[in-house]
Amino acid sequence: MRKFLAALALAALLAQPAEAHILKVFAAVEDGVIQGEAFFGGGKVARNKRVDVLGPDGGKIGEVQTDDTGKFSYQPKKRVDHTFVIEGDEGHKGEWTVEAVDLPAGVK
Repeated sequence: MRKFLAALALAALLAQPAEAHILKVFAAVEDGVIQGEAFFGGGKVARNKRVDVLGPDGGKIGEVQTDDTGKFSYQPKKRVDHTFVIEGDEGHKGEWTVEAVDLPAGVK
């Protein structure tokens, strides 16, 4: 899964090199935990940024923070879609949704 995330992130960087100010967010389920990362279009990681976790109705169901490498993790508590929203400096914003179907069967 980590190789998949790395390949996806690299593809996004190469596909749009002129969009240095866009904040990109990617996340996937790995071993029952949602793992993600955030970075700007030019490749600079989104360090120590708050990540709001929203449920399917748009209400906040959690919050985590990126680390020094732009990575974050979240333990899902409910089997619902989880949207991860990060706001950077100068109004940059990125989001990614992990669908409920991708969560482990043990998450109710």
